[in-house]
Amino acid sequence: MALAFGALLSGAGRGLLGDRHRGGVLATFVIMLFLVGADVRLAALLGVVIALLFAERYLLPPARRVRWAIIGRFFSRATAIFLLAIGIQAVQAGTPGVIVRALTEEAPFRPASPAVAGAEDLPDIYLLLLDGHARPDVLSQVIGHDPSALVSGLEARGFSVARQSRTNYSLTVQVLASMFNMRPLQEIDAVKGLIAGTESRPPGAIIRSAINDGPVLERLRDEGYQLTALASSYEEPALRSVDRWIDTGELNEFEVNLFRRTILRPLLPVFAPDWVSSSYRSRAVHEFEALVSLAGERSDRPRFIFGHLPTPHAPWVRNADGSPRTVLDVDAIFSETPASTGLTHDALRRGYAGQVQWVDEQLMDVLDQIVDRSARPPVIIVFGDHGTWIGADGGDVRLRFLPLFASRMPDGSRPFPDDVELVDVFPLLFAALFGDAPPAPGDHPSYIFTSQDNEYSLRAVPDPNAALPPGSVGAAPSEAP
Repeated sequence: MALAFGALLSGAGRGLLGDRHRGGVLATFVIMLFLVGADVRLAALLGVVIALLFAERYLLPPARRVRWAIIGRFFSRATAIFLLAIGIQAVQAGTPGVIVRALTEEAPFRPASPAVAGAEDLPDIYLLLLDGHARPDVLSQVIGHDPSALVSGLEARGFSVARQSRTNYSLTVQVLASMFNMRPLQEIDAVKGLIAGTESRPPGAIIRSAINDGPVLERLRDEGYQLTALASSYEEPALRSVDRWIDTGELNEFEVNLFRRTILRPLLPVFAPDWVSSSYRSRAVHEFEALVSLAGERSDRPRFIFGHLPTPHAPWVRNADGSPRTVLDVDAIFSETPASTGLTHDALRRGYAGQVQWVDEQLMDVLDQIVDRSARPPVIIVFGDHGTWIGADGGDVRLRFLPLFASRMPDGSRPFPDDVELVDVFPLLFAALFGDAPPAPGDHPSYIFTSQDNEYSLRAVPDPNAALPPGSVGAAPSEAP
C-alpha cells in the first residue's frame, strides 16, 4: 500500500509539475505532510515547501528554475537506501514468512478442512468472547452495576455461571494464546523467547502465530469441525487459520492507529467527531447479526464458531439505553484509566457500566436466536478474556483477572467448575465432548506484566479470587497485595 501510494503521488506530481523529478520530490513532501500527526507547525512548514515547488514551476522564468534532475537523483538514491534498510529490517522481523503464511494458511486461501466420518453427531460450538467483560461480583462491588439481570437471564436459558472464574493473563493476546495452546505461555515453545527477552521478531507476529498454530484448532479439524471466526477489529489476536473468516467491514485497530498518526487527526473532532465511535457501534451490532445468521445456516458437519466481540471493552460508544456515546479523543479511544483518558473514576465506571448493560441485553436476544435457529442444541460458552482496568489500575490489580464465564451444554451437564481458569476451558470441553482426560483442577497461577515496555516480563499474582470478599455485594475490594 505504501509503495502504491507513493507511486500514485509521484505520477500525480509529474502531471502537475511537468517532470518526474519534481513529481518525486512533491510526493516525498506530501507523504511527510500526511504523517506529521498533530504537529501543526511542522505541517505548516511542509505546506510552505510544497507551495514553493509550485511557485518555482509556474512563476519563475525557465532560466532561473532549479536543476531538478540532480535533486531528483539524490532523492531516488536516498529512497533506494531507505527501501534496502526497510527490507533488511523486514527479513530480520520475519515478515516474508508472515506473508507466505497469510497466503497459504489463513482464510480465505487456506484449503478447507476435510470431513470426518461420524462427526455429524457432534454439536456445534459457539465460543463468544465479550472483550473485557468483568465477572458479576466485580460489576456489583467495583463498578456499581447491578448484574442480576445478566445472571438470571443466563441461568434461565440453561447456562451455568461460574462464580469464581479467573483468567491467567491480563491481556487478550496472552489469554487467547494460552487458551488455544491449552497451557501457560511459559510452556509454549513459540513464546518462550518473548518471555526470556531473547526474541528479535515483533511480539505481535509471534503471539498471533502462537494463537493460530495452537493444538486446539488442529484437534477440532481432526474431529471434523468446520472452523469459522469473526473479525474483532483487533488483529494480533485474530483467529485467521480457519475455514471461514467474517469481517463486517468497520474500522479496525490498525486503521485507527494509522489515522491518528496523520495530520487528519486534529481535524477529526471538528469535521467528523463520531466517525470512529460510530464504526465501533456498528461493528458490535453487525457481529451479533452475523452470529444469528450463522445459527440459521445448515451444514452436514459440526461447526466451531469463534465470535470475538470488541465490547464492553473501550471504546465505550453506547449508553445503557443504547443511545450513542461519542469518544472524541481518538488517541485515548481504547483507554480506560484516569491517567490515559483524563476522566474521573466515577465517569469511567458510568461509561463502562452503560456499555455492559447494553451488551448484556443484546446478548440475551442473540443467545435465544442461536438456540432457536440451530438444527441441534449447540455448546455455547460466553466469557470475558479479562476484566476492566477500572479499580485494578492504581488499586488491586487482581480485579483484572476476574472475567465473566458462563456455559451451556446440550445435555445439561456442567463440565466447567465454579472456579474455572481460562487456560483449562478447551481441555475441559474436549474431555466432555471427546472423552479426553480432564486437566488437574486449578493449578495454574495468574500473571501480570511488570513493564509497559515489555508485556512479556511476567510475575505471578496471588489468588485473584481473594480480591473480593465472597458474597458481600457492594463491599469495597481488598487492598492490593
